[in-house]
Amino acid sequence: MMTGKRIMAVYLLLILVWSSYALVLDAVEYFEIKQTQTPNATTYNITVLTNASLTACDKEFLSVTIDVDAVRRKWVGFDFSSPKLQRLAEALAPIDLRFGGTMADFLIFSPNSPAKTVKLSPQTDSEKTSRNTNLLQETPKNFTMTGAQWDKLTAFVKTVGWNLIFDFNVFLRRNGVWDPANADKLLNYSVSRGVQFIAFQLGNEPDLYGRYFNVSISPSDLVADFTILRTLISSYSQYKDLSLFGPGVTNVGVRSRSMTYLRKFIEAGGPDVVNEIGIHHYYTNGASATVQDFLNVTKLESLKTVLNVAFNLTRVIPHPVHIRLSETSSCYGGGAVNKSNAYVAGFMWLDKLGVAGLYGLPRVFRQTFIGGSYELVSSRTFNPNPDFYLSLLFKRLVEGPVFPVTSVPEAEQLRVYANCARRDYFRYPVGALVLYYLNLADEKTVLSLTQFSSEDREVFSLTPGDNNGLLSRLVKLNGDILLMPGNDIPLMLPSYQRGDITIEAQSFGFIVIPQASVPACNSFHESATQ
Repeated sequence: MMTGKRIMAVYLLLILVWSSYALVLDAVEYFEIKQTQTPNATTYNITVLTNASLTACDKEFLSVTIDVDAVRRKWVGFDFSSPKLQRLAEALAPIDLRFGGTMADFLIFSPNSPAKTVKLSPQTDSEKTSRNTNLLQETPKNFTMTGAQWDKLTAFVKTVGWNLIFDFNVFLRRNGVWDPANADKLLNYSVSRGVQFIAFQLGNEPDLYGRYFNVSISPSDLVADFTILRTLISSYSQYKDLSLFGPGVTNVGVRSRSMTYLRKFIEAGGPDVVNEIGIHHYYTNGASATVQDFLNVTKLESLKTVLNVAFNLTRVIPHPVHIRLSETSSCYGGGAVNKSNAYVAGFMWLDKLGVAGLYGLPRVFRQTFIGGSYELVSSRTFNPNPDFYLSLLFKRLVEGPVFPVTSVPEAEQLRVYANCARRDYFRYPVGALVLYYLNLADEKTVLSLTQFSSEDREVFSLTPGDNNGLLSRLVKLNGDILLMPGNDIPLMLPSYQRGDITIEAQSFGFIVIPQASVPACNSFHESATQ
C-alpha cells in the first residue's frame, strides 16, 4: 500500500512529465508555424469598400463567342453532339453566345443549299493564328451557311441552355444601303425551327473596313442600316422586342480612327437605334506577344484607357446607354500561339473581368469558347484550357454588387477585386463576399484581411499545372491538377483557411468570406430570393 509521501511523489512526477510533453507540443507547433510563414514576402492590408458599390454583375456577365469562320470550315473541330463538349458548355450556363466575327460580313444564308463534303482537319495552334492573320491580308470570299449547318449550332445552344446573339452581314447592300433580304431569310427559317434569340448585331469592326476590305460604310450609313434591321425584326412577333448592339469598333483610345468612328456613330443617332454600344478590345498582337506581355501592368491598364474614352464619348447621349465588350481576348490575330491558351493567359482574362465589373459593363464576350489560339476549350481534344477553369470558377463564385478595393501599401503587381459571392452553387449564406486576385510578382505575397479578421476564408488558388510553368496547358487548384479524361468536370472545391493568406508568386485565384455579412450583399441576396 502506497504511503501519502509516495502518492505525492508520483503525482509530482506526472505533473513534470505532462509539463515536459506540453513544452514539446508548443515547440512543435511553433516550428510548424515558422515553417509555414513566408520570409521576405510583402504583406498587403486589403480593405473592401463595402459601402461604395456603384455597379453589379449578373450571371451572364461573363459570356462567350463562337467565330462565324467555323461555318466556312464546315464545323470541322466542332462535334456538337459530343457529350464532353455539351457538358463543358452546360457548366458555363447561364451565358450569352455571340455568333459573329470578321467572317460574319461574308456569310450568306441559304437554307436549302446541299451540304458539301470538305476534307479538312482540325488546325494546329500555329495554323489557327496564321489563318487569322492572313485573313486580313486578302479580301475573303462570300460563303454559304446551309440550314443544316445552322441547325447544328442552334440545337447545341438549346441543348446546353445558352442564349443566342447573331451578327448579320452588313456587306449585303443595294443602292448604298443594307439589303435585309438574306437576314429575313434566316429569321424566317429560324421561326420555323423555333430558334430563340436574345439580341442581334449588324457588321463587325466597321472602322477597319476601308483598311482591310476596301469597303466604306460611314457611321451615318451604319445607323441607317441598323434602322432597317430594327424594322425587320419588328415584323416578327417572336423577335420584335429584342435588343440590338453595335457598332463593334476596335480599341477606341488606342486607334484614333476607331474613336472617330464611334463618335460619329453616336452623333448620327446610333444610340437611338441600338440598345447598347458594343466595342472590341485586345491587349496586343498575337503574332508578336511575349510571355511578359501577359504580366505587364501597363498593358493591363490599357483597358481602362479604352473604357474611359468610350465612356467620355457616350456622355453626350441624353439617355443611359450601356457599353459592352462584344468581343475581347488577350491578343488579336487569333491569339498568341501557346500563350493565349496557356496558364499565363489567365492574368489578362481575370484582370479584364475585374476592370469591366468596376466600370459597370453588363457583358464581356470572351473570344472564343472554341476555335483559335485563345479558345477556352481545345477544338482538337475538347479538353478545357486553363482559362476555362478560371471562367467556370468566376461563373460559380461572382454575382451582384462590385466593390472598390484598397491596399496598404499600394500594390502595382498585386491586383484585387471584390464582388458579392454567388450563393446558389456553393450554397453560401446571405451577405457572402468574394475577392479575386492576381499576383504578377515573381515572389509570394501575403494578403491581410483584418476587416474580416474573425471570419473563415475559402480559397481557390490557381497555379500552373506542370513544369512548363506560365506556359502550362494545365492548371492546379489548391495544388491538385484539374483533369477531365472523361465527360465529368473535376470537383473544384476550396481549401479552408483563417488569418492572413499567402499567395503564390505569379498566380491568381479567389477568396470567399462566407460570413462577411456585407450589407449590400445582404440586400442583393435577399432580393434575389424573393
